[in-house]
Amino acid sequence: MLAAIITLCGTTLLTSCVNEENSQESRQWLAKIQNTHWQMTEIFALPNRDSYEPEWIPAGDSNYLMIYDLSFDDKGHYSSNDMHNSFVVGRDITKHSGEYHVVGTKIYMHLLKTEYAAHGNYNLTIRDIKDNIMEAVVGWIPNYDYYDDGYGDYQMNMELDRDNMEYLIRLKRMPN
Repeated sequence: MLAAIITLCGTTLLTSCVNEENSQESRQWLAKIQNTHWQMTEIFALPNRDSYEPEWIPAGDSNYLMIYDLSFDDKGHYSSNDMHNSFVVGRDITKHSGEYHVVGTKIYMHLLKTEYAAHGNYNLTIRDIKDNIMEAVVGWIPNYDYYDDGYGDYQMNMELDRDNMEYLIRLKRMPN
C-alpha cells in the first residue's frame, strides 16, 4: 500500500514537472530563445553610491553585473560570458556553460562547466520579448555547488559564497 502511494505521488510530481515544461507557454518562450545570442544593454540599479533610487543605467556603467554574451542552443545548452561583483569574492569575470530548461516564463540554467571556480544555478524570468529586446529578472545563486543525486534532483554540495543576486535587466538579441 505504501509503495503504491509513493509510486502514485512520484508519478504525479514527475508528470506535473513535465507538463509545466511542455506547456504551451513554455514552448512559446522556448521557441523565442532557442538558437539565440544575447548581450546585456541595461540594468535597473543604483547609478552611483550617492543615489538612493534605482534607474535604468547602461550595462557598461554597471559595477553589479554585465552579461557580455549569453547563448541558447536548440539542444538545451547555454553558454555565458559575464561579470558579477560579489561582496565576498570581488569582481568576477568568467565564461561558463550548462543546461537550461524553460518552465513558463522562467529559464532555469544549471552551470556545468566553467573556466573559473564559480558554481551555482542561474535563472532568467522573462518579463517580455519585443522585437530584439528581452526584459528579464536575472536571479543568480552562485553560493552553492549542486550535484545530480541520480533521481533527477539537485542536492547542495557545499557553500561557496553568500551573495545571492537578483537584477532587472534588458538584453539585446545579437546576430548568431
